[in-house]
Amino acid sequence: MSRLAPAAPSHPAAAAPDDLLSGPERAAWTSLRGLGRLLVEHVERDLLDHAGIPLTYFEILAVLAARPGTPLRMGALADEAGWSRSRLAHAVARLEERGWVRRSRSRGDRRGVAVAVTRSGCAFVEQVRGRHDRAVRAVLVDALTPEQLDALGALAGAVAAYAGALRPRDR
Repeated sequence: MSRLAPAAPSHPAAAAPDDLLSGPERAAWTSLRGLGRLLVEHVERDLLDHAGIPLTYFEILAVLAARPGTPLRMGALADEAGWSRSRLAHAVARLEERGWVRRSRSRGDRRGVAVAVTRSGCAFVEQVRGRHDRAVRAVLVDALTPEQLDALGALAGAVAAYAGALRPRDR
């Protein structure tokens, strides 16, 4: 997959007066927002119907299951999952109630909280991963050629890197 150079923040020839979005810019934003919602709703519905878990909870477990036995600070987990800390704290509490994660004090920082996946949490992720991947394949992968999928990945990566650079690093 090729890496695209970050785009300039705006394109002067396409800019609308007073920095309002032009017609094509608004159409791109609206399409992207709608696509994101549609993709998430499809995978979410499938996971809820067949595994009894929302997509967001699966994503947290998957991040932690990639590091079995290694606690991750809540702040780092929030950054990786793209969540606010308060929303993450609620989700982690629900996952802890199910026995899939455990919270502990961070080493070296008594105020910090770390989260680790449990054995049953890892087992659950492995049990559900195929369902998740089939849902993603059905709604995204099967709709695109390999070249389109590569291009989508490159575009999404470029936008994510640019947006990430705009985000304040106050965490």
